[in-house]
Amino acid sequence: MDIPHAINSWVYYKIPVRVKETNCKYCNSENVTKKGVRHDKQTYKCKDCGHIFVANGKFSRMRNDRSIIVAALNCYYDGLSLRKAQRNLEQVFGEEVSQVTILNWIKKYSRLVKEYMVTQVPQLSGLWHEDETMLQCKGRSIWFWEMIDEDTKFMVASHISGTRSMEDTIAIFQKVFDQSKVRPKAVFVDGSHVYSSAFNKVFWTMRKDTRPELVQSRNKSKRNKQHSREIAWYTKGQNKANARTEIF
Repeated sequence: MDIPHAINSWVYYKIPVRVKETNCKYCNSENVTKKGVRHDKQTYKCKDCGHIFVANGKFSRMRNDRSIIVAALNCYYDGLSLRKAQRNLEQVFGEEVSQVTILNWIKKYSRLVKEYMVTQVPQLSGLWHEDETMLQCKGRSIWFWEMIDEDTKFMVASHISGTRSMEDTIAIFQKVFDQSKVRPKAVFVDGSHVYSSAFNKVFWTMRKDTRPELVQSRNKSKRNKQHSREIAWYTKGQNKANARTEIF
């Protein structure tokens, strides 16, 4: 699942299509009561969490409609700069939003989307491809590690580090195992000598029927090369470390 799909998935989880407009926008409870009128708008109070809100189709404590916020996040993670995302919102929705506001949305809702995605259990094929990409951030090099499921293209896990060492290789394998809760059928990697030791440290088991296979190749697959180009495009001209840390 890519980032824009994850954002939209979180929105439909947070505010289901069939949910009543008067449900609490903080806890989604139906146990609400009217709490008078403010600025000619009916307000409600949630009896479960105690919050007072207006049923206006917006996220809690946000002035803009949720469709504007989601569109801004999708533009940004589709590779547009803050300036271009701002221009699109003005041209398509007629909303004048500052670049700082869009950046604040990215920082706030990326964390919420991450918390939601951690709870999801994807249906994986068990054939995983691991790859790492070096990015330039504020004059220094950082490594972005990723593990992608072959069939669903779901990013099973990711890792950011300043080095490309044995410890970092073990870290990405351990994150994959912790988040997926299962061993893969096979993991495809490049020809680096550190993969074998790190792989065995995390995935090796005495049972041959459940022991995953490590497939090493000195040449990156076409799929991995394409995904590396996509990662470079997403982070071009932006604060790479901040953007990646917020999402992953």
